[in-house]
Amino acid sequence: MRPVRRAAIAAALLCWAVVVVAGPVAAQDDGFGWIINRFDIDVTVEADGAMHVVEDIVVDFRSLERHGIFRVIPVRYDLSPGDVQIDLPAGRPAGEFVRAIEIDNIHVTSSAPSDLVVEEPTRFEGRELSLRIGDEDRTVSGRQTYRISYDVRGALNAFEGHGELYWNATGNDWEVPIRRSRVTVHASRISEVACFRGPVGATFVCDESSFGKRTATFSASNLQPGEGLTFVAAFPSAAVAVAPPILVEKWNPVRAFNGSRAALPGAVLVALLGLVGVGLLAFRQGRDRVTRGGVAVDGMVDAGPAERRGLFAPRVTPVEFRPPDSLRPAQVGVLIDERVDPVDISATIVDLAVRGHLRITEIEERKLWFGKTDWELERLASDDPLQPFEQRLLNGLFEDGSPVRVKALKGTFVEHYKATQSLLYTDAHDQGWFPRRPDHVRTMWLVLGVLVMALGVGAFVLAMMFTTWAVAVLPLVPIGVVLAVAHRWMPHRTPHGSRTLNRVLGFRQFIVTAEAGRAEYAEHQNLFVTYLPFAVVFGAVDKWAQTFASLGAAAATTGGVGGWYIGAHPGGFDARGFSRGLTDFSSAVGSSLPVAPASSGSSGFSGGSSGGGFGGGGGGSW
Repeated sequence: MRPVRRAAIAAALLCWAVVVVAGPVAAQDDGFGWIINRFDIDVTVEADGAMHVVEDIVVDFRSLERHGIFRVIPVRYDLSPGDVQIDLPAGRPAGEFVRAIEIDNIHVTSSAPSDLVVEEPTRFEGRELSLRIGDEDRTVSGRQTYRISYDVRGALNAFEGHGELYWNATGNDWEVPIRRSRVTVHASRISEVACFRGPVGATFVCDESSFGKRTATFSASNLQPGEGLTFVAAFPSAAVAVAPPILVEKWNPVRAFNGSRAALPGAVLVALLGLVGVGLLAFRQGRDRVTRGGVAVDGMVDAGPAERRGLFAPRVTPVEFRPPDSLRPAQVGVLIDERVDPVDISATIVDLAVRGHLRITEIEERKLWFGKTDWELERLASDDPLQPFEQRLLNGLFEDGSPVRVKALKGTFVEHYKATQSLLYTDAHDQGWFPRRPDHVRTMWLVLGVLVMALGVGAFVLAMMFTTWAVAVLPLVPIGVVLAVAHRWMPHRTPHGSRTLNRVLGFRQFIVTAEAGRAEYAEHQNLFVTYLPFAVVFGAVDKWAQTFASLGAAAATTGGVGGWYIGAHPGGFDARGFSRGLTDFSSAVGSSLPVAPASSGSSGFSGGSSGGGFGGGGGGSW
């Protein structure tokens, strides 16, 4: 063999060795961690226009460790203003809708773990269906195969004389190359085809594009990231029935709020009905019950059936010179305004002092030119009987011993305060003044108001999401607010409570309008100090003290009032100073005891391109 021929043979053998041996090395050094070796798609178009798609994807993860792949398919598409496929509602522009395809019956099998997570677009965001395939607890490497099958509806377009499928088979959004892709389309009759490859908008024809009577075949090789394969197939109208396009209305907050002609009138109607309903509830629920009747021969009240007190009916309150039924000041306070206020607790402490259970000493604390007043409470022994709420209050005040400063109780007395409140409400119910505890009635109606507000907000949000008449349910929110505000007027008194209230108001008239003659009567009865706690409840301490001072009722006292209240300045009885001191004490108690502790479709044959039509998307690995 001549030397020249030998050299040629040696060179050929060397080239073969480079291709065989170095080829895989070059593939490993293509700049991608993994690739898609083969992406085959089989599409079957049914007679009713539905499609069945099977995607066989062969990947090579090489030495990488991956859980699997994900596949993304667009299912929402913008409409073209001149799209002949779409029959829009009268007066509605194309920009208010998107065209949709429906994908279901998704199944996945693979050589690797094939757990499937499907994420669909919502009404408000997203346009793609995402499929994540793999096991988050396991990884795989090397060559893996994945088969994804699914059904599609709404992807065909209807034209005169034929139906058309314009389908982006691979998608243009893969992050790695696709070495080879082959598409096979099956239908009962195929009349025309076209195929495009390359990036979005490219019109390069595919490597292969052929069709027979029932089958079409397309292929492309070496698709780079961002490139894909898109085909168009036409079917005679008699062969495939094309359903109307699926339209989805875009969510628009303005149209959702008031896109219906009936929305605004509906809102007015809901508001009127709701407010009238709340008004009727308060009118019927909150009015006191009374009885109509007279006095029988034996002097007992012959009461008739209970009825609601007239809204503007005057109260008959003849003056009474003593508390009705020997009521305590706090009981009187609850009966008047249907709640336990701090002033009721203050008056109870004063009443306990008057009755000998404790002593109140006014203490003036001075720092330079500034003075502050505090009060010291000292517990005393007394045989005077106590109501349950009084016993609870007294025990709470001196829980840590006696004496105690009022300011020291701030932040530590709140639980005792609430317990005393609860006992007073229970007492008001047990006395027969209210059919239910007033605080429980108010809480019930407050909760109902909050529930109506929450219902209104929830109904408004749902209506904004799925309807065009959200404004019609918006008034439910202010109706709930009004109902929550009206909760304070919902308790009502029984007939017995109404009668007792009239007597209490008569007694208040005596205290508030204390005239000299009446006060003199009270002085003779030694009732100035006894009635003083009621003056605290009625807010008439100053008037009560001034009247008795003018009569000299307390002239015999020296620096105090019967020893139960010791002022900061010893001396004769000073009505103005005593009144101011007792009022300040009541305010200090009211501001300290309740305080809680501090806490830290166009056609694909005219203007078709790669990336057009339905389908598309892409995917990657994870």
